[in-house]
Amino acid sequence: MYKACPTNGILYKQSKDKQFRLPGYQQYSVPKGPNSHGSMILVRATIPSSEVEPVHCGDRVEAQAVRIRLANDSLVVYNTYKPPP
Repeated sequence: MYKACPTNGILYKQSKDKQFRLPGYQQYSVPKGPNSHGSMILVRATIPSSEVEPVHCGDRVEAQAVRIRLANDSLVVYNTYKPPP
């Protein structure tokens, strides 16, 4: 069972199912590829959001960024992964 955070409504989920969908959520995903392990950020559909270009987070670090808009502010949420050496 999946539950969103009651504070901000954001739900994070890692899934091997490439067709993963969760009703009521906007999905932002980076597919698994030769240079990516794949990632996904889910944001409640009632929260305005958009994918943005992430800043450089370091060598060999995969990063994904989504901006969510709150009442009078916005917040950029990052999903990062650095493989073991």
